Amino acid sequence: INNIGATLTSSVIALLAGTYKVFAMSPFFVSAALAIRLRNTTDGTTTIAGVNNYVSPSSAAGCYAQLDGTFTITGTKNFEVQYYCTAAQATTGLGVQINSAGVSEIYTQITIEKIG
Repeated sequence: INNIGATLTSSVIALLAGTYKVFAMSPFFVSAALAIRLRNTTDGTTTIAGVNNYVSPSSAAGCYAQLDGTFTITGTKNFEVQYYCTAAQATTGLGVQINSAGVSEIYTQITIEKIG
């Protein structure tokens, strides 16, 4: 539910001036060293750096990358959740698809709460 005035266009989230608390998580599959970040694409800065993680490319296993933090902006800014990994997989590296009829394929979740 969007009750903070945010807009989403493609992968870009536009936020109005205020203080925000953000949590995001994204799956990775056999991607070696990995992380996500919340990037302020208006200013070209990293707003929140996520926790580093690792999943061996030879393990056929997956894991999640997460970020959690609070920040303040004084005007409207654009943000993206961006991914980093050292062993990119062309079709499954950002999560393995379910391929089930009628089931949405969700690969990143983000919760943004305006706290001020």
